[in-house]
Amino acid sequence: MPHVHAGDLDVHYLRAGRGEPVVCVHGNWGSARWFAPLLARLPVGVQAHAIDLRGRGDTRGPDHDYSMRALAEDLRAFLDAMGWTSAHLVGHSLGAGVILQLALDAPQRVRSLLCLAPPWISGMPHIDGVAAYQRSMHDHRDLLTGAMTMLFASPPAPAELAALVDDAMKQRPAATLATVTALEDWRPGASLSTISAPRRVVSGELDPLISPQHAAAAAAALGCPCDILPGVGHALIPEAPQAIADILATLVG
Repeated sequence: MPHVHAGDLDVHYLRAGRGEPVVCVHGNWGSARWFAPLLARLPVGVQAHAIDLRGRGDTRGPDHDYSMRALAEDLRAFLDAMGWTSAHLVGHSLGAGVILQLALDAPQRVRSLLCLAPPWISGMPHIDGVAAYQRSMHDHRDLLTGAMTMLFASPPAPAELAALVDDAMKQRPAATLATVTALEDWRPGASLSTISAPRRVVSGELDPLISPQHAAAAAAALGCPCDILPGVGHALIPEAPQAIADILATLVG
């Protein structure tokens, strides 16, 4: 399993293809594995690297505050470690927030943005008990499995789901709890209109977590199209990998 030293991390990643650099950033409770179906269907002329974020998967290194800006700095460190001045970025859920934050903080590092089910641009609504429930999933695999199953509009294959849950169980409790705060605090709003790189937003018609309406709000702020994929939930990459690959091709071509 390849790793690269980036800042204070040894970042684990999956790699496929040859050509223009593409970096894929997963969501909360995720890992690079979420992008495996996309890596198997990459457009010609791109090399994709799907990374494990800090505190997740097989990436090694200390905790930090797990804010969107701090995670974006980790992403910038990965680009530096790979020797890239810029790259095309694909982010899912939390990962879409990370790539958007990097585009705000260091626009010169971003060639294009593909935002899959991006998080709330005015902050995740606060719900009492969410942090405690999230923490409990570390101790109860059945709860985590049920929560992850709900992200799919159609039940995934048992082996596929088990592998995703295996990776999710590697997430550190510190990352879990801090991410709730990070999503509540992240409020880029109208500042997204300053992003000029080619960009696209994609949402699942049946997403139970981040609705197409929230995705459309992000697209409106970005001034870009919002593609709504019919019959798809929050798990956009496993459920519709070819559609995602086709949209990616329009950004990197």
